[in-house]
Amino acid sequence: MPFTTHETLPPQKMPRRTKGLRELTAYRDAMHKNPGLWIGADFHDLRPGQRIASHRSNPMSSIAVLIRKHKHPFDDGHTYEAYCRGVRLYARLVPDEEKEQQ
Repeated sequence: MPFTTHETLPPQKMPRRTKGLRELTAYRDAMHKNPGLWIGADFHDLRPGQRIASHRSNPMSSIAVLIRKHKHPFDDGHTYEAYCRGVRLYARLVPDEEKEQQ
């Protein structure tokens, strides 16, 4: 078994996963093209080639939280809404007119 050597101890925080970043960016761009409309996506649209770990886990709800908390690539200063309905994710860009009414 090959072992690796390090000069210093690796950081405790694991490096950010970049898998699916291109798909999340495309999803965000679809929201910008259709502000105010709900854009639906399933797991394989946002994480191609990845499989769901178990039938009990719902990774779409964690992606919805990622969008609501303005994590990258949704940290561009716009307001987003995201909800998980079953195994599908629905998200939208809140238009400026609705933000002013609230």
